[in-house]
Amino acid sequence: MSGAPPTRHGQPDNERIGVTVIVVVVLLVVGTAAAFVYIGNVAGFILIAIAVALVFWTALRWDRRGPVEVADALPDDVVRTLVFVDVEADPAALAQRLDGLDEPRSRDLRIVVPARTDQLHRIASDLEPGRAAARERVEEIVAAIGDRFGTVAGDVGDADDRLALEDALRTYPADELVLVNAAAGRRDALQRVATERAERDVPLRVHELSCE
Repeated sequence: MSGAPPTRHGQPDNERIGVTVIVVVVLLVVGTAAAFVYIGNVAGFILIAIAVALVFWTALRWDRRGPVEVADALPDDVVRTLVFVDVEADPAALAQRLDGLDEPRSRDLRIVVPARTDQLHRIASDLEPGRAAARERVEEIVAAIGDRFGTVAGDVGDADDRLALEDALRTYPADELVLVNAAAGRRDALQRVATERAERDVPLRVHELSCE
């Protein structure tokens, strides 16, 4: 996917979100009182638990929408490409695919690999194994790319793919995004969310590569 975005910046409508939160809280208070009066304590607690779960689910879904904030582009002739590697890509194959990007000007790359880890380590807040594996992959990719481009650097991202992508875009002045991902039918939940976020909400030119 590629194409020129209409705008570069996008901020969430904080006023609209704040008003909605206030309305939801008021409705919960009113609903709680009515639940205990008309349907009893047990049913009231059940209804409240369902309502709270729905509020949290809606908040999480809402947090995944809206334009992604990106750093200001630098006023020079260098094309800065953020390469978000969200799959076990072969470094040599990825380097070759990146070399095929058409651009007459000089290009700098920033490689970002999320520090993916399994559910058990996430629950235990033991993220170091995922970070160590991501660091190793970043180093392998940077080494495979070599001197094909002006500057090549790498970073380890958050364990949540979507947050890793958003953090990188806020801090690196990218002119375009290259999303290296698994084929659509083989993406897990984290990869799907990050891919949807990139395709729908990133106000940059987006390329998608598959190097499995």
